[in-house]
Amino acid sequence: MKKILSLRKKIDYIDQKIKALLIKRLELVDEIARFKAKECLPVFIKRVEKSKLKDIWNNKFLLEIFKSILKESKKHQILSIRRFTKHKKNDKIIL
Repeated sequence: MKKILSLRKKIDYIDQKIKALLIKRLELVDEIARFKAKECLPVFIKRVEKSKLKDIWNNKFLLEIFKSILKESKKHQILSIRRFTKHKKNDKIIL
């Protein structure tokens, strides 16, 4: 039982690091959204997403996690662009 508690503590530590990194990532996504809004760039750039996934395509666990991160990042960018440019909900944003 002691061993499993020790392992769970290590996982908790890693989870805290992951959360902190994801928060930092979200802050950077906001900066990118500001830039894209200012320059009228699309939210989705296929080659960028493809390059992020190319190294992990054979690891289903990581692939699903990164796909989810990218999906949520795109949603967040759209919301941020609306906030930065006063787009209304029904206004089209370049995807």
